[in-house]
Amino acid sequence: MMTNMKRLPVLAALILSLMIASCDSGFEEMNVNPTQANQIDPNFKLTNIQLRISGERYENWRTNLIYSSVMIQHFATLPGYWAGDKYTYIGSYSAAMWDRYYPNIARNIEDLLQQTSEDPADANLHHITQVVRVIMYHRLTDLYGDVPYSEAGKGFLEGITQPKYDAQSTIYPDMLAKLEAAATGLNGSNQSFGSGDLMYQGDADKWRKLANSLMLRLGMRLVKVDPGAAQSWVQKAIAGGTMESNDDIAYIPHNDPSGWRNGNGSVFLADRSPRLSEFFVNWMVGHSDPRLYVYGQSPVAGSDPVGMPNGRITGGSDPANGIENHSSWVSCDSGAEPYRSGSRSEQTRSWSP
Repeated sequence: MMTNMKRLPVLAALILSLMIASCDSGFEEMNVNPTQANQIDPNFKLTNIQLRISGERYENWRTNLIYSSVMIQHFATLPGYWAGDKYTYIGSYSAAMWDRYYPNIARNIEDLLQQTSEDPADANLHHITQVVRVIMYHRLTDLYGDVPYSEAGKGFLEGITQPKYDAQSTIYPDMLAKLEAAATGLNGSNQSFGSGDLMYQGDADKWRKLANSLMLRLGMRLVKVDPGAAQSWVQKAIAGGTMESNDDIAYIPHNDPSGWRNGNGSVFLADRSPRLSEFFVNWMVGHSDPRLYVYGQSPVAGSDPVGMPNGRITGGSDPANGIENHSSWVSCDSGAEPYRSGSRSEQTRSWSP
C-alpha cells in the first residue's frame, strides 16, 4: 500500500505534463480572430488624423478662439469667459488643444508613420504623413512653446510613457527638415492616398506645394530669431514651388452637419459674441485689404467699418474696461438674437465652451 502511494505523485505529474503539452499545441493559432484585421488601411487612419487636427468645437472654442483669436486681436468680445484679451487664466480652456491633440492624434500619427515606413512603395504616404505631423506640432509649439515632440506618441511603439519636452529651438529646425525631405521625396508617379486624404486625395504635387508653403511660413517665423536661417529656408521654399491659387488651398471639408462639424463654425453657431477687433479692422482699412468685407459684415448705408476694442466688458461705469463709453458701442436688443432665445437650460448648453 505504501509503495503504490509513493507512485501516485509521479503518475499525476506525468499526466499533467501531457495535458499542458496537448493544450499548448496550436493554442496561439486557435486564439486568432479571423474576422479581426491585423492592420488598418492607411487611408482610414489619415482621415481620422486630419479630422482630429481640424478639431471639434471643444478645443477650437476654448484654445483657438477664447484665447488665441482675442490675444492677437483678430476678434474682440465682451463676455468675461473670453479670457484671452482680459488676461485671466482658465486652465481647462488654455489646455484644450493640448488635451485633444496628444491623446487622440500623436500616437495615431506615429503609428501611421511606422506603417508607411516599411515598404518603399509607400514613400508618398509616409511623406504626406510627415507633413500632417508638422501641421499638428506647428500649432502645438506655437501655442505652448517647449512641448513633447521627438518622443511623443511612442508609448505603444517604443514604450515611452513619459516623453521628454523638446525645446522650441530644436523643434523648428526638425520640422523644417521634415518638410524639406517630404517636398523632395514626393513623387506624382508613385502610389499615394486616395479618397481617405480629405485635403488633396493623395495628389503628390499639391502636397509638395503645401510642404514648401509650410516651409515658407516656418522660415518667416524665424526672422527675428535667426535671420540667416530664415532667409535660407524661405528661398528654398520658393524655389521648390509654393501654393499658386485657390486650387492649392489645404482645407478639411465638413459636409455632414449632423456629423463632424467644422469646429470654428460650430462656435459661431453657439456663441455670437465675437466681433472683429478695432485693431484688426483699422489695420485692414489702413492697408486697403479687400478681405475685410469677406471676414466682416458690410456697414449699413456705407458707413465706415468699426471694430470692437479688445479687453472691454459691459458696464459703462468702469472707464478703463467698460464698453458703453467707447465710440464703437451700439446697444443691441439681445432678445432678437437667435442664439439667446429659448429656455435657460438651452442657453446654458449653447453657451458652454
